[in-house]
Amino acid sequence: MTNIVKQHDRKRPVFSFQDEDDEDGNFTFEPLTKDAVDRAAFIAPNFDTDRFLASRRHLGLERLKVEFNNHLKFLKTELIELINRDYQDFIDLSTNLKGVDKAISNIRGPLKRMEHEALDIRINCQSSIDQLESQLLHRAELREKKTCLKLMLNIHESVTKVEDLLEINTDTPAISVTSDESLGKQIERVAIEYNQMQHLVKRGKHLPFMAENEWRITRIKDTLQSKLSRTLESALRQLQEGQPNDSTKQSLIQCLRTYALIDQTQVAEWLIREQFVRPFVEKTITHDALADLTTMYSKLLSFASGDLQPILDITQKNLKGTTYEILVNSFWVEVIDRLNRHGSSIYAPGQTDAFHKLYGIHFFCIQH
Repeated sequence: MTNIVKQHDRKRPVFSFQDEDDEDGNFTFEPLTKDAVDRAAFIAPNFDTDRFLASRRHLGLERLKVEFNNHLKFLKTELIELINRDYQDFIDLSTNLKGVDKAISNIRGPLKRMEHEALDIRINCQSSIDQLESQLLHRAELREKKTCLKLMLNIHESVTKVEDLLEINTDTPAISVTSDESLGKQIERVAIEYNQMQHLVKRGKHLPFMAENEWRITRIKDTLQSKLSRTLESALRQLQEGQPNDSTKQSLIQCLRTYALIDQTQVAEWLIREQFVRPFVEKTITHDALADLTTMYSKLLSFASGDLQPILDITQKNLKGTTYEILVNSFWVEVIDRLNRHGSSIYAPGQTDAFHKLYGIHFFCIQH
C-alpha cells in the first residue's frame, strides 16, 4: 500500500519529448487544430520560442507535449526516408572521392603559378596607372603654366598697345592733334583698349608679373586721365566762351562717353562742376545778390536751362543709360555748397516771417 501511495505521489515531468512518454501515459485529448504546431513556423527567420509558446498557451501543456512528440516522430520518419532514398549516393561518395587528394595536388601548382602571374599583372597595371596619372598631372601643370604665360603675353601686348596709343614711350615729340575731334576719337579708341587691358589685368592680378608692371598701369591711368581732362576742359571752355559748334559737341560726346567706358563718370561730373559751373555760381551767389533771391535764382535757372543744357542733352540723350547726373552732382551740389558757405543768413533762423518768405522762394526754385 505504501508503495502504491509513493507511486502516486511521485511527480511526473511536465515536458518530455522521448518516445516512451507516450507509451506510459494514457491521455485522451480533443484533436488539435491543423496549424497548432506549424512546421513553417520553426524555419522562419524570425522564429521566437517564447512568442510561439505564448500564442498557444490556451491549448495546455499536455496537449502541446503530445503534439510536439507527434511532430518529432514525423521528423524522424522523414529523416529515415531521406537517408534510405540517398543511401546509395552516400555509399558512392567515398568511392567517387578516391584520388581527389592527388588531383588537388596536381592542380595546386598551376593555380599558384596563375596566382603569381595575376599578381604580377596587377602590379604592372598599377604601375602603368600611377605613371599615367603622374603624366596627366604634369600635363595639367604645363597647361596651367601655358595659360599663365599666354595671359602675361596678352597683358604685355595690351599694355604696350595702350602706351603706344597714348604716345607714352615715344622718344620723338608727339604729333600734334589737328582738332579736338581727332583728339576725342583718339582718346575714345584708347578707352576701348584700356577696358580690354583692365580685364586682362584683373585676371592676372595674382601673378608676380603684375606686381612688376604695376607702375606701367598707374602711368597709363594718369596719362589717360590727364588727356581726358584736357579734352573736356577745352570743350567746356568753348561752351563758356559761347562758341559751341558741331565739333565742340562731338568732342564733348566722345569725351563723356570715354569717361563712361572707363567707369569714371564721377570724375567728369567733378570737372564740369569745377571748370564750368563753379565760375558762374561764384559770380551769381554773392553777398549783394542775397538781398534779391528771386533774381539770383532766376539767373541760376537760366544757366541750367541755357548754358548747361548742351551737356544735359548729351548725358540724357546721346549717353542715355549711363550713370551721369549732371544736374544734381555738378550743378545743384555746387549751388547748395556755395549757399551753405556764403549765404547762411538767408535761412533766417528765428525770424518766422522772413523764413517763410525765403522758404517759398527756395521751393519755387526747386520746382523749376
